Amino acid sequence: MNISILNPWWENKEAIHSDKHIKELSNFKYVYHPCMLNEKFERSSVYTIRGPRQIGKTTFLKLVIREKLKNIPKESIFYWSCDNINSKNELIGLINEYADFCCR
Repeated sequence: MNISILNPWWENKEAIHSDKHIKELSNFKYVYHPCMLNEKFERSSVYTIRGPRQIGKTTFLKLVIREKLKNIPKESIFYWSCDNINSKNELIGLINEYADFCCR
């Protein structure tokens, strides 16, 4: 797995502005900004985003990332779509790869 592909802000913090989900928002006349965008997420917690397909879960996460990049180190933000993870071992491998990245 190449985890840096889905985390382009590790190379360039401004890359979040080129994300396809963020760019698609500019095509909408009205954009809802959930109050959770300003939420202070706890570092030691795990959050899950669930819901039906195509309702904006990924876009919401990218907006949170864009907001958080203003105040925290870019390497502290890790995004991965788990759509194609098929086993517990794959998920563990992904987490281990991010842990290795953080320890460089």
